[in-house]
Amino acid sequence: MSHFERYDPEVPWLVSVYGFYQLVAVVLLLNFMQGTELSYWGGFAMWAMMLGTTVTTALWLEGRAASGLIKWELLRLGAFGLLLATAWLGGSGNSASLAAAAIYSLLNLSFLPLLLRSSTANAATECHTQAV
Repeated sequence: MSHFERYDPEVPWLVSVYGFYQLVAVVLLLNFMQGTELSYWGGFAMWAMMLGTTVTTALWLEGRAASGLIKWELLRLGAFGLLLATAWLGGSGNSASLAAAAIYSLLNLSFLPLLLRSSTANAATECHTQAV
């Protein structure tokens, strides 16, 4: 511990806001899961989505390149959309839960272009600063 160095990379403000948004979403999902009687596969799918959300959010907060993270975000949101469609077509969710999940997905999709633009602008600023 004598050589411990804190790892806290600087990330754009929007990435921090996105990280907080995902934290709130995961806490709400966990609360929903604790108060609901889930089937085995329903619980498995929700845990998988929660794990995917936390991992991709951690990668954003590590300051990874947005160009590499966008594909993982789109894969995660595509899987989430597939689960939503399956739940809606199968009639296995109540309308309020499905509407909340759809709003979450739309907010995520609206964040992605902003994150990409913010990270690209931040990378360009860092390159310019290092060149000077």
